Amino acid sequence: MPESFSLTAVVTFAQDENLSNNSMTETFYSGYPPLSMLVNEVMYSPSAGGSEWIEFVNNTSESINLNQWKVAERSKLGNPVGITDNDIIIEPNEYFVVAADTSTGEFRDLDIKLFEANFGTLNSTEDDVVIFDFRNAIIDSLNYSSSWGGGGGVSIERISLSAPTNERTNWLPSMSISGASLGSANSTSGIIQAGKNQVVVNEIMYEPETDNSEFVEFYNTSDQFIEIANWTVEDDSKNSSIISSTSMSIPPESYFVVAADSSILLNYPELKDFERLIIVNRNMSLNNSEDLVYLTNAFSATVDSVFYNSSWHNKRTTSTRNKSLERINPFLDGNDPNNWSTSVSPEGSTPGKANSIFIENQESGNAISLTPNPFSPDGDGFEDFAIINYKLPREAVSIHIQVFDSKGRKVRSISEENLFTDKGSIIFDGFNDRGQPLKIGIYILLIEAFDSGGSTHTFKEVVVVARKL
Repeated sequence: MPESFSLTAVVTFAQDENLSNNSMTETFYSGYPPLSMLVNEVMYSPSAGGSEWIEFVNNTSESINLNQWKVAERSKLGNPVGITDNDIIIEPNEYFVVAADTSTGEFRDLDIKLFEANFGTLNSTEDDVVIFDFRNAIIDSLNYSSSWGGGGGVSIERISLSAPTNERTNWLPSMSISGASLGSANSTSGIIQAGKNQVVVNEIMYEPETDNSEFVEFYNTSDQFIEIANWTVEDDSKNSSIISSTSMSIPPESYFVVAADSSILLNYPELKDFERLIIVNRNMSLNNSEDLVYLTNAFSATVDSVFYNSSWHNKRTTSTRNKSLERINPFLDGNDPNNWSTSVSPEGSTPGKANSIFIENQESGNAISLTPNPFSPDGDGFEDFAIINYKLPREAVSIHIQVFDSKGRKVRSISEENLFTDKGSIIFDGFNDRGQPLKIGIYILLIEAFDSGGSTHTFKEVVVVARKL
């Protein structure tokens, strides 16, 4: 309730014969506090035949009387229009809607307090929405932009009642199938957008056969369910696609696949039952030599980006057509060419499931550790690569690794520059410097880490190359 105070006036007149009417008490209200009523959802660009409308919510633990409250968009801020002249009570956490025209279909059978008011025309690019209490005091205001999403019959919805109204990251396009959440909790309520590398590019099919489809597989590396509605995937030529305009939640450590067309189902029929396959109608057009796969969340913030190159394929692969590039480990650098190689799956790729060349990284507390060890770089998809993990006493700017055979002959050199980190991982493919697989045997790794202070840290580690007998 608004704060109030009372004033009493008393008339004193010595010759007054009726003292019962000599005083009067009047109660004055100071108005409702700011943010007691909040802008909660805005339909600024309705579909054909629809109406513009604004939804508000009582953000207090007290009832609010809407009598004499007003609303306006920017062009009418100097002369806001009344919502109602009656005592209409809005209970705590209750919604109500003010629409330009209440006779349109979206309000049919709607169980909500609904008011019609000529609050002005909401601009489709950006505008202000303001609500005033009975004394014309501003209670809440929103300055929205079409860059926030919405439009074409889709509203913009508030995420949190506690976050500032005009904070960009507090608004998202509705994820409801109907395009709005009129009279109910917002479909965006409580949504937390994934941060960088919580979802990663995990597999890329850029050169399919004519009866197959380009696709990109993504992997949720986090331990949380991640909402991907209104996320975008884009290539280097700015061809972009909205992954899903409605709610799609990706479980922890799970995959979703974005494909250029439905022919992907002809090659991988198991995807017919895969709930997280998204067809983007050929908006995807990946280059066969090199290209960018760029994933952004609903706020246009980067989640992951990979600039792949056809040279990342296994050098022993005679033809890469209809064979995907697979990430060896989704938790290691996605732009490290050593973290990618050719799928060894009989189908040429593994959309929607673990990569055929996946290597689990089992780190230890040692300064240098290898996993797996032994490993067998024979291209069968089982332990084809070894991950060299390092933990250094100081930040390293570069690491050089020399591989020696049992007779002391150097067979391979690996260099990592511009590191500026004290821990990380390097993937060893088991090839020599001529691109040939190493023979079965024991090899010595001489690892030299150079730190920013000019010191060199040297380590030796044994690695075993094995083969199936």
